[in-house]
Amino acid sequence: MEWVLVPGQIFSGCCLNVFLLESLLAAPSDTGVDYGPVVTACQYLLTSAISVVPLLDYSEGLWRRGFLQEPRLPRRKLAVVVLMYFAVSVLNNAAWKYDLSVPVHTMFRSSGTVVLLAVGYLFGGKLYSKGQVVSCIVMTTGILMVVAQKHAGPATKDAETGKGIVGAHLYFWGVFMLFVSSIILAFMGLYTENMFRRHGRHWKESLFYLHFYGLPLFLIYSRTIRDGCVAIWSSLPTYTIVPGLSWQILQQSLLLLVNAVTQMICVRGVNRLTSFASALTITVILSLRKFANLVISSIVFGNTFNWQSITGSILLVLGSIQYAIYSIKEKNKKKDMLD
Repeated sequence: MEWVLVPGQIFSGCCLNVFLLESLLAAPSDTGVDYGPVVTACQYLLTSAISVVPLLDYSEGLWRRGFLQEPRLPRRKLAVVVLMYFAVSVLNNAAWKYDLSVPVHTMFRSSGTVVLLAVGYLFGGKLYSKGQVVSCIVMTTGILMVVAQKHAGPATKDAETGKGIVGAHLYFWGVFMLFVSSIILAFMGLYTENMFRRHGRHWKESLFYLHFYGLPLFLIYSRTIRDGCVAIWSSLPTYTIVPGLSWQILQQSLLLLVNAVTQMICVRGVNRLTSFASALTITVILSLRKFANLVISSIVFGNTFNWQSITGSILLVLGSIQYAIYSIKEKNKKKDMLD
């Protein structure tokens, strides 16, 4: 049942989360404020507050209420994962400033499958079948087709003034940030997989400390977060919470709150998935989820795609399905050898 419930949790929570993020970014604002750090900080805060509940220690009576259980995962290793995860968040937030749309941002991050395969082979001593390698190459080809198509328009739009060249330069700088983020995420996945193998797959514990230990790092963004909160507090329009009463909530505040809730659901599902799936399998599931985000963004927000983007998206799906088939074959082959 976990193979049904957990991916379902990931698809529902993560897809709704990205939809709300795009709604927040598309909300009218003339302040030019960067909402990325505000959104991420709220997600960290809410996830920490809720995921701490299963870790509270009641074993010594009421006087111990509120104290955390002794972590079963080494704090030193948790700190390494926290730093890598925060670095990924910083790079992903920074990429929004470089003319990257939500669909392109989503699609390019799916390239982590091949990056993870390369990192696992070079640094993790992992071996993959030819079918798995070919599948990952097919997925990456599709992603690159979407990314290349998306920069073509802005790069040539104002060629006479030179603005198109600058636009292309900024675009590829954003893509480079996402590529570095994918590399860090690949090492993080491999490191987490090894940590769980040696110390137990305590995904609830990992979920809490991954976000709680990362909260102080947001002091780097203190000014940006303050400006973002002020902009959200000043936003319009408002929604009435209870009909007939004067209780209202700002539109962007509501989007921010629900975005944080869905992010918690999404991250909880991903962390639970890490407790019984390999890092590469996790990456493929997340790639399919990102394709679902692409379809939703295209339908709801009117992001149009030409034949190149459509072909690239189809290659991503076919590559993911092909990988799943080869992975099942490899798993059955190993099981037969053990029997």
